[in-house]
Amino acid sequence: MKTSVLTLTISLFIIIVLIFKDSLILSANEENGPVEIHFVDRISSAHEKIIEAFNKEYQGRIKVVPINLPFSKFSTNERKEILARSLRSKNEHLDIFAVDLIWAPRFAKWAFPLDTYFDDDYLTEFWEHTLESCIYEERLVALPLYTDIGLMFYRKDLIDKIGFADSLLQKSITWTDFIKIGERFKNTSHPFFLFAGDSFEGMICSFHESLPLNSGIEVFGSEKINLNNNGARKSLQLMVDLIHKYKYAPKEILGFNENKSRLYALKHDAVFIRGWPGFFKDEPETAKYRDKLKNFRVTGLPHWEGEQKNAVYGGWNLMISKFSKNKKEALQFLKYIVSKKSQNILYSESGFFPALKSAYAQSEFSKDRILKLYFELLKNGKHRPFRENYTQVSDIMAHYLHKALQKEISVDQALSLATDKINSRQVFIK
Repeated sequence: MKTSVLTLTISLFIIIVLIFKDSLILSANEENGPVEIHFVDRISSAHEKIIEAFNKEYQGRIKVVPINLPFSKFSTNERKEILARSLRSKNEHLDIFAVDLIWAPRFAKWAFPLDTYFDDDYLTEFWEHTLESCIYEERLVALPLYTDIGLMFYRKDLIDKIGFADSLLQKSITWTDFIKIGERFKNTSHPFFLFAGDSFEGMICSFHESLPLNSGIEVFGSEKINLNNNGARKSLQLMVDLIHKYKYAPKEILGFNENKSRLYALKHDAVFIRGWPGFFKDEPETAKYRDKLKNFRVTGLPHWEGEQKNAVYGGWNLMISKFSKNKKEALQFLKYIVSKKSQNILYSESGFFPALKSAYAQSEFSKDRILKLYFELLKNGKHRPFRENYTQVSDIMAHYLHKALQKEISVDQALSLATDKINSRQVFIK
C-alpha cells in the first residue's frame, strides 16, 4: 500500500510539472509563437495523428501539446486523481482534458460551459447515451470523444478444440451455460475467464454488468443506496464463485486492472476475457502476440436466464478547463477532434468506438462485422448511476467488494458494510 501511494505521489508530481512547465518559464513563444493548448488524455497513435494534422492546419496560430496518461502506467482512478489535483490548483495551463463518462458530476465545477457553442442540431449527431454523460444540471459541460461498451473476447482456436460452435457465442449465452463450458477446460492449463478484479472502477463495472435486470434501480434508485438486496448479492456471489468455487479465474486477477488482465490473457492463453472495444489494439505491449491476437473474437457478455445481453457504457468525454486562458483555441481543437473525420481515425487507427451515429452509416464501416456487433450491444447498454458523489460511492464499493473477492469477508458483510459507509456520508479513507 505504501509503495503504491508513493508511486502515485511521484507520478502526480511528474505530470503536474509537465502540465505546469510553461508557467514556470516565460518563453518567447508565449508572446510571438502559436497559442499552446495542453491536452491531457491517453495519447494513442490515433490521437497523435489527429494532433499532427491539427497542428499542421493551424500552424503558426495554435499548437496542441499532448500530455500522455497511458493505461499501462495509470489506472482510471489514478487519472482521476491527477486531474482533480491539477484542477484544484486553478492552473491556467491545463486547457482540455479527457474524463471518464461517469465523472461529469464531479468535474463539472471545473468545466467551461459549452452550451452557447453547440446547438441542438449539432448535438443530435451524437449517440444519446454519450450526450447524457456530458450534461450536468442542464448544462453542457463536455463533448463525447468516443464511447465504449463492456464485452467479452474469446479465443476461437481454443473454443474449436473442445468442439464448441462459436456461432452459439455470437448469439447469446447465459451465465449457466457459460459455467458449463468452463467445465470442459477444467483439465487444461488455460485460465477460463479473466476480468479486472482489483479494487477500482473497472471491477465495479463487472459488478454492474452481472446485476440482474432492474436490480440497479433497487440499489441506486433512491437517495440512499441499498446494496442489501438479492440482485446485488447474486452479482457479487457470481464474481466470488468464478474465482473460488469454480476456479475459472485465477487469484492473480485480484490485483489486475484492465491492462494487466489483457497481458495475462495473452501470456497464459486465457479462453475468455472481459474487456472494452479496441482492447487489443494500438499497444506496443501486445505486438509480440500477433499470432494469438488473430484468434480472438468478440461477443456480448453472459447474462442471466430470461434476460438479454447487457453491459455498462464506457467511454471518454472532453472538457475545457474554466481556468484556461486559451478557451477560444481549445474550442477549435475540441470541434476538430470530435469531428467525423477524427472519429474515423480514432476507430480505424486505435479501435475507439465512434460517438457520432453517422459514422456507422459510412460505406467503409457499413460492412465492418465488429462495428455492427458494437452497434447492437449499444442498444442494450446501461449507464452506471449519475450521482454527484458516484466516484466516492464507487471507491467504497470497490474497497468492500474487493474484500469479498479476496474471501476476507462474506458477500453479505461486504454489501452491508458498503451500504452503511456510503450512506453515512463520512469521509472515506482506504
